[in-house]
Amino acid sequence: MISERDIKTLVKTKLQDDPDRFLHVIGVVRHAEDLARVTHNDEVKARIAAWCHDATKRMDRTEEIQQITGAYPDIRLSDWPEPTRHALTGAIFAETVCGVNDPEILNAIRYHATGRPAMGVIEKILFVADFIEESRTFLTASQRELPRKNLDLAFRSFLEMKVAYFHQEGMVIAKLTEDALNYYRK
Repeated sequence: MISERDIKTLVKTKLQDDPDRFLHVIGVVRHAEDLARVTHNDEVKARIAAWCHDATKRMDRTEEIQQITGAYPDIRLSDWPEPTRHALTGAIFAETVCGVNDPEILNAIRYHATGRPAMGVIEKILFVADFIEESRTFLTASQRELPRKNLDLAFRSFLEMKVAYFHQEGMVIAKLTEDALNYYRK
């Protein structure tokens, strides 16, 4: 794997036309590191996942589909609504460009937009860090503080909020997100 500093530089270059997205990434990195620290998990893994999570957010849709179908031939694109597909290409970027081969990091990136049943701690950390980053203006101060007290409760709460919002807006919900919600409600 290349250095974290080099990963940051690559992500900054990829997002040079979207400075707000890069600021979001920086915020997610900060929150992921903090959540890893308070939950006694690997801060480096959390930061690497956070640096890469939105690196391909502005990728051309044709290139996105080509990368996904090439790397994940068994995935049905219909199960991944367009706004979630950058998570798949982000994992591809992390693995092929940055040399990340740690499954915890790659899964955190791959599932940060959808969630999934039986997520690992680094996966939950990235999902939550992405949700509580300051550009997400719909959260209260107590909701932002909840993950530092109970990561699992915050994760489930934010997953429920995401699904409720998608239903309210008439947006397509990824099957994985519904599966995750059903899993964590049990």
